[in-house]
Amino acid sequence: MVHLHLLSFFSKRNFVVTSFIAIFLVTLGGCSKELSDDDNINDFNPAVAKTILDESYGGTTRQVADVYLPANRSAATKVVIMLHGGSWAEGDKSDLTSVINAFRLQWPDAAVINMNYTLANNTVGSYHPAQMNDINTLLDYIRDNRSKWQIGESTGLVGVSAGGHLALLYAYAYNSPKRIKTVVSIVGPTDFSDPLYTGNIIFQAVAANLLGKTWAQDPDLHRSVSPALRVTATSPPTFMAYGALDPIVPLSNAIKLRNSLTANGITHTYVEYATEGHEFTDPTILDLTPRVTNFLQTHL
Repeated sequence: MVHLHLLSFFSKRNFVVTSFIAIFLVTLGGCSKELSDDDNINDFNPAVAKTILDESYGGTTRQVADVYLPANRSAATKVVIMLHGGSWAEGDKSDLTSVINAFRLQWPDAAVINMNYTLANNTVGSYHPAQMNDINTLLDYIRDNRSKWQIGESTGLVGVSAGGHLALLYAYAYNSPKRIKTVVSIVGPTDFSDPLYTGNIIFQAVAANLLGKTWAQDPDLHRSVSPALRVTATSPPTFMAYGALDPIVPLSNAIKLRNSLTANGITHTYVEYATEGHEFTDPTILDLTPRVTNFLQTHL
């Protein structure tokens, strides 16, 4: 088990949470009333927004998600699934609550699903590909409820930090049939074979939580979970944002993914912030938010 001080290698505190709170408060007055399970109204009138918190999409305690259905939804409504960060071993969907509030203000017509997934803790059942299976199970659950929720099929993945890695890996290596139309990674690791990782004892301890083995023990396993090494000519359009001064996800990871996407002819947007690290500042967040939203609107 990796101790908490090692888990800070991929901080569970999402770098956009506090920054988005200000945006949310400024525009809160423009939100329409929506239904929740506490309203004692159990229908799914598509004309009215509805929030379903802690919806169980599978059989484990971590397989729960918050579902935000917009007003005036239909079979054309796009779906965005969000994955939190936290070293793969900690964190919770609640870390993204403020992010989702702000995102929904940017794109009020989208359905947003904020998922929990299996936390990797170096035990059988928590190792990769458990997290891939969680995403697949959630997609099955969305499919089975699409008619009731009255939403469309076009779905994108958005992940931050470790969640960004999971989103990319699923989109490139587990997306069969092609249910994910586009993917967004904010400071997500992309290449476990990067020398800055293979020689880093802290990263190796964190990665062993997820994989059960270090690079020295199984380099092929580490390559297999590296999104930059799993890009193909059929990979979905990709948005990625990184900080040039990030001490946690080296810029070499970002460049490796960008080059792989270019080599395979995949539509992508690469945003690099020269003065940012792993947790972006408020001005950068304000710049990034419409970029992500516009990319999703274009490719979903």
